[in-house]
Amino acid sequence: MAQQRMGPSGFQLAGDNSFDDGALDFDGVKNVSIGVREKQIVYISLTYSRGEEKETITHGEQPNENMEITFGKGGGYCKTVGGIYKRGTPQLPTGYISNLYFVTSEGQKTESYVRAAADESDEAFSFTADGETQLVGLFGRFGQKGLITIGALFAPE
Repeated sequence: MAQQRMGPSGFQLAGDNSFDDGALDFDGVKNVSIGVREKQIVYISLTYSRGEEKETITHGEQPNENMEITFGKGGGYCKTVGGIYKRGTPQLPTGYISNLYFVTSEGQKTESYVRAAADESDEAFSFTADGETQLVGLFGRFGQKGLITIGALFAPE
């Protein structure tokens, strides 16, 4: 089965703060750290595996507050990435990704990373791998205030 690229969700504009870890040919994601400042996701750090090797890649600006998610060790591997995109306002026209969650192959779901109250204009999104595939990369873009676009790359385990 070939790789599955899903998304992106959020504000659709290319730019200098784009990232794409899927092109780096990893086997899977072992750990994710999400950082928040002023109710917005401003930092993502992922520890990827390639065979026995591990590599950590960070995006954005690290704040004081982080949420750590670890996959494996009885928790399976990541099958779903989801969250909420808060649509833009006159003050912040691009909008931003306010919540992220991950679901493992064992059905364990991390707590939604809720940092802003939901409203009717919010757009929920979810990327779920087909068959025996797992998360091997994220891609997206950071804007002036935080994460504004995200997508996922899945590949066979």
